[in-house]
Amino acid sequence: MSLKLISAKNLTKSFGDFIAVDNIDLDVKRGEVLGFLGPNGAGKSTTMKMLTGFLEPDKGIIEICDIDLQKNPLKLKNLLDIYLKVLLLILIWKFLIFFLLLGK
Repeated sequence: MSLKLISAKNLTKSFGDFIAVDNIDLDVKRGEVLGFLGPNGAGKSTTMKMLTGFLEPDKGIIEICDIDLQKNPLKLKNLLDIYLKVLLLILIWKFLIFFLLLGK
């Protein structure tokens, strides 16, 4: 069984009369790569802001690693914070190794 890393159902966001994101469904499983393509104003940035918790959707459900973003935003933000810190440490370690090897 494949773990859904990102799941969005009926995701909708409007700004006044302008509908930026209109009822999209999205599932990204472990090992898949996602790319957002479209013209300016298609809703790509708005969707990403909703998926990362920076913007509240008008309608729909967002789950990241089986955590409901609307019901447990702090749990998800703490999980993402841990991942980002680990990635930062890995990046710093790689730079240190690179500069140590460069100096030899």
